[in-house]
Amino acid sequence: NDPNTYYQAWRRQGLYKVKNNELQFLYKYGNNTSPFGAAHTVVPRFDRHGNLWVTANRKNDNESIWILPAAKVASATPPLKADWITQKLPGVNTGELQFSRVIALKNADIMVHTPGDWGRPIYVIDESNINAANPTYLSVTSINDQDGSSLDWNYIFTLAVDNNDNVWVGYNNGLFYFNPQQALADRRLVGAGPEI
Repeated sequence: NDPNTYYQAWRRQGLYKVKNNELQFLYKYGNNTSPFGAAHTVVPRFDRHGNLWVTANRKNDNESIWILPAAKVASATPPLKADWITQKLPGVNTGELQFSRVIALKNADIMVHTPGDWGRPIYVIDESNINAANPTYLSVTSINDQDGSSLDWNYIFTLAVDNNDNVWVGYNNGLFYFNPQQALADRRLVGAGPEI
C-alpha cells in the first residue's frame, strides 16, 4: 500500500525491494534473505493483506510458492530466509521452462496460480491460512464453458482479475474467465467468455 515502495524481479538476480528510489534489500540466490534458486526468475504479487507471494519461472523440485508475511514485508530489517513460508502444490514445478503467474483476488482470500507451461494446471488457492504448508486448493487442467464445451490449453500466457473477482485467462487458443470463489465452493471450475 506504500506508493513509494515496489518490488522488481530480474532474471537470475532475484527480487529487489526499492523504497523512495533507493535499493533496500536484494533477495538473491545464496544470501541469507532469499529462498530462491540460482536460475529463478521470480514473479512477485501481493495479496489483499499485504503478504508477498512469489513463484518462479524455473523448475524447483522442493518448493512451489514462497510467501513473505506482511509484518516481515513492512519491517525495516531485512527478512531472513527462514521468514519465508513455503507452500507446496503437487506437480507445480514439473516443467523445465515455465510462464509462471500468480494473482490475488480483490475481495476474497484467494490466489490463482499457474506454472503456465505445456498442459500445466490452474491452481485456485485458499489463502486464509498462509502458514499451511499444504494449503486448500483446486487444481484443473481443462474446464467446460457456459455451453458445456471443453476448453483445453497447452500454454497459459496471462492471468488478470476484474472488479467482480473473475479471473481472465489468456491461453494459446484464446480467452476465458471463471469465478475462483465459486470454483472453490463447487470443487470444479466452469468458465465463460469468448474463444478468440
